[in-house]
Parts: sequence; structure tokens; C-alpha cells
Amino acid sequence: MLKNILEFVVMELVEDRSLVRVVRKEEENKIMLSVHVCEQDFGKIIGKGGQTIRSIRSLITALNQREGTQVFVDIVK
Repeated sequence: MLKNILEFVVMELVEDRSLVRVVRKEEENKIMLSVHVCEQDFGKIIGKGGQTIRSIRSLITALNQREGTQVFVDIVK
């Protein structure tokens, strides 16, 4: 569910949707979500002063609160 929501949000922000890929890895009580985007769209995901990525991370963390696991979102070029 988190992976799908994250992928949807990122695809709405970027221009080249075909290169968006979200990879989910789980370890004990941690979920790592890595978002892969093309270099031209990297700045759009980060946003001015990092505001966009902070908002995305807050959204994903809020959606995962009931699960009792930590969620980390990482952006990769």
C-alpha cells in the first residue's frame, strides 16, 4: 500500500513517468522505500529547500503509524 501511494505521488510530480520506480525493502521493524527518478526530475521531488520531499516523507510516515514500523524514504537518481 505505501509503495503504491508513494509511486502515485511521485508520478504526479515528475515529467518522465516511465523512469519512476519505487523499491521496497524490509528489515525487522524498518521499511525502506527507494524512489528512482531521472536526473531532470530529481529537483522536482526534492522541492525548494527540501519542502516537497519532507512533505512526502510526512505523508508516508503518517500512513504507516498504525503498523508499528519505521519508514524511510530515499530518492535516487
